[in-house]
Amino acid sequence: MSTVFQVVKWSDCLPELKPLFAFLWKDVAVDQDRFVAKCEESKYKALEDMGALCLTTMRIEGKLVGFYCSLILPNPHYEGQGKMVYTDMYFVLPVMRRANLGLKLFAFRNEFAELRRA
Repeated sequence: MSTVFQVVKWSDCLPELKPLFAFLWKDVAVDQDRFVAKCEESKYKALEDMGALCLTTMRIEGKLVGFYCSLILPNPHYEGQGKMVYTDMYFVLPVMRRANLGLKLFAFRNEFAELRRA
């Protein structure tokens, strides 16, 4: 079974991400009777266009089974100190939560952030 980690464009992957958002919402959303699973796609697109959005995907046999979405921006608390990584959301399908795949996803994302010096 081949596992591939990649950094991809949000806009290219959005159709595949949408079903996973619903699973993520069911896993972590508090007050599900008050909040709906709906992301503001235009804001994510604007962040992508700014170069601030980093989407790391995990695929097994070509199928998207997990992702890690982060923002890479300067921290206003530390003016002039460079960019920092902020976690937005991450998810791994429950059936794939084995063999440290989630840890491998995080490790790959961290390596990419280091390359970007964030």
